[in-house]
Amino acid sequence: MSKQIWVIVWGVFSLGCTLLVLAFFCLPEDLLHTISRSVSVPHDDCILCGMTRAFCAISRGDFDEAHGFNSGSLCLFFGMAIVSVSFFLFVSIRVLVQHTKI
Repeated sequence: MSKQIWVIVWGVFSLGCTLLVLAFFCLPEDLLHTISRSVSVPHDDCILCGMTRAFCAISRGDFDEAHGFNSGSLCLFFGMAIVSVSFFLFVSIRVLVQHTKI
């Protein structure tokens, strides 16, 4: 029972990561910057400052610029991509194993 719950949690988290990563490849940068500005509140620098611009730079393949906007952006972006891919592989292997048992 608890194993199923962790798979569900992993799946939901993976779906969120997948949608966020894909958004930076599918949506125009202007729209992403507008959304980012609309939800921001005045504050001092934080760990996520520059992340939207960094993710946009990563989606263009400009890793140096991304690192300049936020040094943790590469780890976060590729970490989310790894979570998404690993869940997809887990589900694919599980489906293949179940079909070969028949």
